[in-house]
Amino acid sequence: MKTFQQFSEAFDTKVKWKTIEKQVEDDAEYYLYETRIDDRNITLIYTLDKENDGSFNCGVVFRTGSAKPGVGSGTTIAVTGEGSQMKILGAVINHMKEFIKKRKDISIVEFSADKGRDGSSTSRTSLYKRLVKRFANTLGFSLEIESQPKMDTFILTRK
Repeated sequence: MKTFQQFSEAFDTKVKWKTIEKQVEDDAEYYLYETRIDDRNITLIYTLDKENDGSFNCGVVFRTGSAKPGVGSGTTIAVTGEGSQMKILGAVINHMKEFIKKRKDISIVEFSADKGRDGSSTSRTSLYKRLVKRFANTLGFSLEIESQPKMDTFILTRK
């Protein structure tokens, strides 16, 4: 079980992100960022779709992959069991906070947490729930969680 101090420290995780790709069109935008935490490569992707009212819905995906030589560089959204989850999630949340603060035109942010193939791995979704509740409130968003057998979807709506 994570302590309150560990949860608080997750929000202190600061890393340098590199912009890998940026595509901006009239009604859609795509941003891809990368960083490295411990021996893990982290990829963070934002996909923005413009709504009729001019605001944007923002889908967020982040993936991790080994940065160790010979281990493979494939990325995954699955639970890896290789630790650093608080650092990684803290870095992702901090990037999301900064991205959303700059984009007042984002009205909805949506992302999911995997529960594993059989739906029994709920540690990730539990961690997300605790951290995202705090994150959503600090940015002026309400939080809705849609629970499904193999994943939970987090929907943050600007108040």
